[in-house]
Amino acid sequence: MMRLAREPGTRDSAGRPERDAAPRPAPPWRVRALRLSAAAALAAAVTAVGVRAVRR
Repeated sequence: MMRLAREPGTRDSAGRPERDAAPRPAPPWRVRALRLSAAAALAAAVTAVGVRAVRR
């Protein structure tokens, strides 16, 4: 048991399949740009609603 703690790499990854999985590829630039645009539009809309509520 102590050997597992002292020596890295002696433990198999059968209990952790996520370590064997390939990383996800990054989404295309168009998808990232669309997500950023949507987030900016949402932030602008929330700000506009907030400003309008304060002015009333």
